[in-house]
Amino acid sequence: MGNLWISTDGQPGSIGKNDGLFRVTLEGESRGRVEQFLAVPRDAETCGPVIRDQDRTAFVAVQHPGENGDYGAHTSFFPDFDGTGPKPTIVQVLPKVEKPAHPFTDMGPGDEHYESVLWAFENGIAKGWKEADGTSTFRPLQPVNRDAMAAFLYRLAGSPDVSLPRSEPFTDVRKGQAHYTEIIWAFQQGITTGWSDRTFRPTQPIARDAMAAFVYRYAGSPSVPRPTERPFKDVPASSQYAAEIAWLQGEGITKGWWDGTYRPLSPMNRDATAAFLHRLEAEQGIAFMSQAG
Repeated sequence: MGNLWISTDGQPGSIGKNDGLFRVTLEGESRGRVEQFLAVPRDAETCGPVIRDQDRTAFVAVQHPGENGDYGAHTSFFPDFDGTGPKPTIVQVLPKVEKPAHPFTDMGPGDEHYESVLWAFENGIAKGWKEADGTSTFRPLQPVNRDAMAAFLYRLAGSPDVSLPRSEPFTDVRKGQAHYTEIIWAFQQGITTGWSDRTFRPTQPIARDAMAAFVYRYAGSPSVPRPTERPFKDVPASSQYAAEIAWLQGEGITKGWWDGTYRPLSPMNRDATAAFLHRLEAEQGIAFMSQAG
């Protein structure tokens, strides 16, 4: 049966209430209860409401000033509140959207790196997937592809404007591809150089040593001495990216594995990536190019 909606137009000033839209419950224990749904400004009137039960929205025409109002002696600058005087307008009322306690169904409090994943989500760095049933997943143990790593760092830097090139720096990256702008930005900022064959290999998972290099360059390639000892027992001091990995370790961004290894050639998973970036910015305060020079 639903509700009965009452729109008032010119309530008497003696009742001390503005005009508005009221809902009357028609069934159940609350049958006959009158509740104010919204109120319009003083000296305005509520006109022509349209109620859409299917999507729980309402449209209300606000006549302002109303029949008994005076434009020259108005009491409100609704709807713009910029000093230009009252104006009639259409107001749309939307349902309150309840923010879920946990944004992803495949992660929750107590899971490894959950706080870092939540931070990445709330700051727009990692977005997750929308599933067919309407829920969202993060897929924490899925490897991060190289294009997604560029996107994470681009968003972490504040999603800056990018001047797109006339000629492409990589033979396998073209306009229209996912994360094209982010990859170009990472190339222009010296965060990635790609391979010697001019490929970027965007859908290839990024290895943990290459991720260390990306993050090190994002910070501005800080001047650090090359390590003389292994930063981890599986990272020789002479190995590629040993300096970058040692820098991450020294800044507390990476802790390695329980067995003292870093596993440089293993793919970087999504939850661990969120943890690295959270430690980088939120815990250590290292921003984009903040350690350059």
